[in-house]
Amino acid sequence: MNRVRVDGDRGSVAAWMAIVPVLVVLLGGVAVDLWAALSVHTRLAALADDAAAAGATALDEGAVRGGAAVLAEPAAHARAVEAVRAHPDAALVTDVVASADATRVTVVVTGAADLSLLSIVGIDAIPLTVEGAATPTLRGP
Repeated sequence: MNRVRVDGDRGSVAAWMAIVPVLVVLLGGVAVDLWAALSVHTRLAALADDAAAAGATALDEGAVRGGAAVLAEPAAHARAVEAVRAHPDAALVTDVVASADATRVTVVVTGAADLSLLSIVGIDAIPLTVEGAATPTLRGP
């Protein structure tokens, strides 16, 4: 069998074998960082939902006696903020904004997902903002 050797191809496999493993490690690291960010986002979303639900329990007693599900706005706001502070994932939160009106509590939570491999290229964290909302309902006879 005759082999044809082209001088321009000498060492090309060695170059690929040096580059490909580095790229695989980098892509794997990016995937791990992004999954970590998704995990933090999910935890922040649960926290915001929990805090909004806690705020929605602050009903105006007079309205409830009349059969209406109306929120006591200052108490709803205070319960939502306190629920964020008391949550097991409160350390992830950098800012919280809660608002309440007569029918709805909204909690906006801001945090950040710390990155490991992407910090090598200067991206230390991904800022995340999530919103949770809840409305009160009356149940029973």
